[in-house]
Amino acid sequence: MLLSYLTRISLTAARSSLAPRTGVLEELRLSMRVWPTDLDTYGHVNNGVYLTLMDHGRLQHWVRTGLFGQSLKRRWIPVLGASTVRYHRELKLLQRFELVTALRHWDDKWFFFEQRFERGGHVHAVGYVMGVVKHGRTTISPGQMLATVGHDAPPPPPPPALEAWQESLSG
Repeated sequence: MLLSYLTRISLTAARSSLAPRTGVLEELRLSMRVWPTDLDTYGHVNNGVYLTLMDHGRLQHWVRTGLFGQSLKRRWIPVLGASTVRYHRELKLLQRFELVTALRHWDDKWFFFEQRFERGGHVHAVGYVMGVVKHGRTTISPGQMLATVGHDAPPPPPPPALEAWQESLSG
């Protein structure tokens, strides 16, 4: 399983580094396929694998926006604080799908990504992740982080589903 993850994540990093640069608010699509190591005993993608696959979309975003290079230069480390996934339809062995990743919102500490698994015009799962960037024990604000790649606009308002999830975290 580790070899499968390392192979896949390396391919994602390589392909992303060859792709054109993009803005931090752009929606990015990553074509993927369900492999045997992604399946549970019922023959569909395991619930935990969705979270692992979401790593690929965020890596693609990090690389294509230039945040990966800036993070390496500054020794910044992204760390997730929370995640949630809602499953709508199953994905089965060898099916192709697209992982759609977008930075939807940020505040003074956290950034929030929306990630969707799409196939054939249908959404199969939607996930949200909340992350922070650290330099040692110091938290780097999303505004400071985004400024390194030339983005200094205020955050967009969160979509309603993300806003509801954010509210549930503070309760």
